[in-house]
Amino acid sequence: PGVLEGMAELATQRGNVEPGGGLGAITLQEVQTSWVASRGDVDDAISRCLSARRSKVRELKSLGFEQRGPALQALYENNGDLWRALVQLQRVRLAPFHQRLWESEDPP
Repeated sequence: PGVLEGMAELATQRGNVEPGGGLGAITLQEVQTSWVASRGDVDDAISRCLSARRSKVRELKSLGFEQRGPALQALYENNGDLWRALVQLQRVRLAPFHQRLWESEDPP
């Protein structure tokens, strides 16, 4: 765990200097996945981790979630899982619709 925490911190620092506002805090799960894929090579693992995060942010942006802050927060809260982050972002976006749907007494 100590190695992974150090790698997560280093990846976060490197990701913060990315153009366009950085890549946010990198989770231990993301670092662990990239570390295993790189077979223990720390530099390669960090590069893979940042590349994967860039790809996830790009994909969320292409799905209509242009604001980087909420997308990065959703990725962090869901340990870098793209689909869970997407569900969280969609839930927030659909909240006003659901509220109107359940509050309305008369059928439309």
